[in-house]
Amino acid sequence: MLQSPFRPKRIAIGAIAIMAVTISCLGIVRAQRFAAPDAGVTYKCSTGKACIEGTATGTPYGVYGTSSGGNGVEGRSSAAGRSGVSGVQLGSSGIGVYGESHDTTGKYAALIARADETTTNLFYGYNPATHASCLIDPNANLTCNGFISASSGILGSSSSGPGVYGVDTKNYGVEGVSGSSNGVYGSSTSGYGVYGVTGSASGGSAGVAGIAPRSSGPDSSYGVYGSSSSGPGVYGVDTSEGSGSSAAAGVYGTSHAKFGAGVVAISQGSGGTALSVYAEGGGDVFFGQGAESHGTNYCEIDATADLTCTGKVMGGVSFENRHRTSTGRHVLAFASESTSSTIEDFGTGSVIRGVANVQIEPTFASTIDRGRAYYVFLTPLGDTRGLYVSQKTPSGFQVRETQGGYSSLGFDYRIVAHPADAENARLPMAPAMKTPRTPHLNAAQEAPRQP
Repeated sequence: MLQSPFRPKRIAIGAIAIMAVTISCLGIVRAQRFAAPDAGVTYKCSTGKACIEGTATGTPYGVYGTSSGGNGVEGRSSAAGRSGVSGVQLGSSGIGVYGESHDTTGKYAALIARADETTTNLFYGYNPATHASCLIDPNANLTCNGFISASSGILGSSSSGPGVYGVDTKNYGVEGVSGSSNGVYGSSTSGYGVYGVTGSASGGSAGVAGIAPRSSGPDSSYGVYGSSSSGPGVYGVDTSEGSGSSAAAGVYGTSHAKFGAGVVAISQGSGGTALSVYAEGGGDVFFGQGAESHGTNYCEIDATADLTCTGKVMGGVSFENRHRTSTGRHVLAFASESTSSTIEDFGTGSVIRGVANVQIEPTFASTIDRGRAYYVFLTPLGDTRGLYVSQKTPSGFQVRETQGGYSSLGFDYRIVAHPADAENARLPMAPAMKTPRTPHLNAAQEAPRQP
């Protein structure tokens, strides 16, 4: 009896092996489909590092998303303090999150941040190494504790508030640097073009600071330049209520150059004025003080246009005084000149029986230099043989009629003396005239470039 080559035991073992291979192949197929799920598949996890993780060791993307209708990659999170999408760059150089757009409609951008709540900030950036930060609040106000630098300029537009608002607690709120045009340009249809405020109470701070580098050529640049077609080019207002040394100034100018000037005024119009000064509050029109005199030497023009100087007042060929006649006509009178400093007084006396003793007015007597001679000029007011000064003392003088006459008549007298505080100089050499060194205006400075 022949035996079958197929043993039941061997058949069972073979069937088991075939089924194992089949199951293994099916597992591989399901694993491949699980790694690339179809739309609508959701992965849920509560432990581990990530529900879905992509790792690339070469040039491919770790995670890549593409869509023809929705977002390529969208991340959402309901955890407090977490982010919907987080990008971290661990290398020494690279980008945490990169956004790129090929939009040509002008409606979109490479990166858009949207805040759906009235109290949600649009953007916040922070560097823990330097503690520097920038914040864009819900009202789109940008606040940075560092500098804001833009190679193409900064354009700010607002219908109610400031177009550009800069705040810095140590340096400058707004700083603009340009290689050829304006560093900072401000324009407004109703308010201030540029408005600067400083909260510092210490000296050296400024609401707006303009700095020009030192120039070695004939032309010079301006720290601050103001131009206007109707009002003042530069307008400064002081609202403080200080007085004396604590008083501030609407416009303050200082120069550290050897031949420089704190403020230079130039008028190029045919009927213009280089410098106009108005005192509307009843104060002085002008006050100038010498720094080396410690406040003792000064010149003042008060509210009534009276000029007072503690030093010399020097002029050109002659001094001219403006007067108004009884008919209202204005005329000019010329002041007399003397070879030395003199002071004069006038009066009227009477000769009784040929003799008159005239006392010099006490205030005038205390003003003149008693160590120097004074002069008396007489004019008789009647018929006489002649009058002469027979005696002079520091307090008065005596007048007699010539040839022993005994007439009684009146006379006018004029006393010319030297002031007690005047120098004993006669026709001294005149000091050299100082020529102020004013900035040279070239065509570019007269018409500065506008953006």
